[in-house]
Amino acid sequence: MKKSSGQFSIWQTEKVNNNFALTSVIGYSGDDLLDKLNNYDSNIENKFYPKRKADYQKFVRELFTNAESPYRFESEIASLISNHMMDDFGLPRQEFDNMVLSYFRKYAANKKLDENTWMLFHSCKRTHRVDMGNSTFTRTEEIIEDAKLVMAEVVSNDLNQFLLEMIHPEIFKKESFSVSQFALTLYDTWPRFKEILYESDETKWSYLREFKEFFAVFEAKDFAVYVPFDFKEIPIHIRTGKA
Repeated sequence: MKKSSGQFSIWQTEKVNNNFALTSVIGYSGDDLLDKLNNYDSNIENKFYPKRKADYQKFVRELFTNAESPYRFESEIASLISNHMMDDFGLPRQEFDNMVLSYFRKYAANKKLDENTWMLFHSCKRTHRVDMGNSTFTRTEEIIEDAKLVMAEVVSNDLNQFLLEMIHPEIFKKESFSVSQFALTLYDTWPRFKEILYESDETKWSYLREFKEFFAVFEAKDFAVYVPFDFKEIPIHIRTGKA
C-alpha cells in the first residue's frame, strides 16, 4: 500500500493555495486514486493485511486524519466515496460522512464565508439511492443537517458577504435579479429566510436594509421571477461583473 499512501500524500501537497481542487492537478482524476484504494472483494485487505481488517481500516483512517486546513482535498475524496455509495474502502459510509462534517466544522471556526467554506459545505451533500422497482433506481440528494447548522452560524457572523452572494443576476439582463435558491437549501422555506433577515441587526450589517427592500420586491412576485432592482449600497458589480 505504499504506492497508494504516497500518491495520497502527493495530492495533499498540491494544496498550495486556497483554490486547490482535484481538477487543478493536470491529468488527475479522483477516480484514479479511488481505484487504487478500492477494496472490492477485499482484494487490498487480503493482499496487504491478511486477516488484519482492523489494520487496513487504520491505514485508511490515517490517510484522512492527517488533513491540514483548508481540508479541501480530503473532504472531496471522502465525499466522493460517500456520494457514490461505495462500500469497498474499509470503513462504513457514515464514517466518511462524519469526516466531511468534521472538516467543515474545523474550517468554519474562522467564521468567514469564503470559497473554502462553500466547497466544504457542499462536500456535506449526501446521495441516496431509491429503489423504484423493476430493477430501476433514482438518486436523491440532501445536505447533512448538522452541516446546515454550522453554515447558519457562519452566515450569522458574515452576513454581508452572504447577502451579496444570495443575489443572483439574470444571465442576459444583469439589471434583474432573484434570490439564490441556496436560501431554501439552508433555511428550507422563504418565510424562514425572511425571519432571519428581520431578526438581524441593520446597524451591524450595512447591506441588510437594502437587501430587505430587494427581497420584498422579489417576494411580491411570489419568488418566481427575476425582478429589476437598482442597488445603491450593495456592490452589485461584484455579482454582475459590470463596473
